[in-house]
Amino acid sequence: MLPDMSGPAPAAGTEGFLTHMRQLGVSVLEHVAMRIELLSIEVQEEKARLVRLAMSAALVSALLIVSLVMVAILILSIYWDTPYRVAAALSLAGAFVVLTAGGGLYLAAQLRRSTTLFATSASELRLDAGALRPPRPQP
Repeated sequence: MLPDMSGPAPAAGTEGFLTHMRQLGVSVLEHVAMRIELLSIEVQEEKARLVRLAMSAALVSALLIVSLVMVAILILSIYWDTPYRVAAALSLAGAFVVLTAGGGLYLAAQLRRSTTLFATSASELRLDAGALRPPRPQP
């Protein structure tokens, strides 16, 4: 018969402590994995929002340009045989400049109003930290 080479048997308290520590480690790893998944979802949502914003801006810009050109052609054709055709052309050019400036200001305001990335994850982590803190004794 061979002698037992596994070493001394662990004390009963040590084995329970190691089991609890292992369970704690597993719980922490599961929690971290859940938070990373939440961050990943938030990144995907922000990316989708930016793509929708860019596509909407491009579509609206294209439609606006076509509309303005058609209106300009209509106005110039109305005033073509009159002495006011130069004034009409200058007025249209001025209107285009004003509309372009307004659109640029609107786009700049939309870009400044962006959402805070990872806001949900940050609030969840704050709740987790609050739940882990020991309760404060009340005077």
